[in-house]
Amino acid sequence: MKVRITKPAQRRLRQIDDYYKKKGNRSHVTKLKKDIKKKSELLSQNPELGQEEDHLKELGQGKGIGMLL
Repeated sequence: MKVRITKPAQRRLRQIDDYYKKKGNRSHVTKLKKDIKKKSELLSQNPELGQEEDHLKELGQGKGIGMLL
C-alpha cells in the first residue's frame, strides 16, 4: 500500500515544524520526522494496521485505514 499524507496533515505538520523551530527545539522536529517515516513504512508494509478513518475512504485505498502517529 502506498502511504499518502493528506493536504490537511501536511499543513498541520508544517505548523508543528514551525512551532518547534520557534521554540528552538530542532531535535524534537528531527525525532518527529524520523518517527513519521518509520510508521509510514510500517503502515505501507502492513496496511491493516491502525484504525479505520472514514475521512480517508475518499482516497480510494481499502477501508480508509489510518494510523495515529
